[in-house]
Amino acid sequence: MKSIRVYLALAWVAGAAPMAALADGTLQINIAPFTSEIELKDKVRTQLEGGGMEWGMAGNRLVVTTIAKQYVAPNINQLTRFGTNTSLPLPAGEYQISCAAMVYDGGMSVAKVLSKGAFFNENVMSFRIEDGQTTTLDMRPVIRKTGGLIKIFMPEYLVTSTLNGEKSAEVSINSRNEKSIAWDDYTGDLKFKK
Repeated sequence: MKSIRVYLALAWVAGAAPMAALADGTLQINIAPFTSEIELKDKVRTQLEGGGMEWGMAGNRLVVTTIAKQYVAPNINQLTRFGTNTSLPLPAGEYQISCAAMVYDGGMSVAKVLSKGAFFNENVMSFRIEDGQTTTLDMRPVIRKTGGLIKIFMPEYLVTSTLNGEKSAEVSINSRNEKSIAWDDYTGDLKFKK
């Protein structure tokens, strides 16, 4: 009889205790159709129209790559095509965007191509996920003219985040700049190590 009273007391306490709210918000990623600052041949345009942005989540980082994903350590398991969107639930908190990127600068082997042209942009942009709210990342892919004999049509991703009606400044997440870390100099956890 005593065990029944304990069970009923526990059931009453469980029913009377408020349910803990899920500490999840939503990340909405909108990728605009790509635009180009240079004239594209029909064949190139068709190939690009079938493309998209490869990315994955690694802890509190959204990692975008324009390098083949086998050379990047985080699990890059998402492809969001140009002109489409996707969403996923994330725990409330602060997040960063990092990018493994490349500007083709020559080389006859994969190792040489990576050594000469690959780089990492760590934590180039932050966004916040709030409980029960949707944070939107609007990504605008723009094809820009690149130098060299071989033309590589790699979009630059210009990104803004919006939460509760507040929109951030636009940030280029995969352009090479003074804060970019060259492939050979990078020792962080974005690079796949054999």
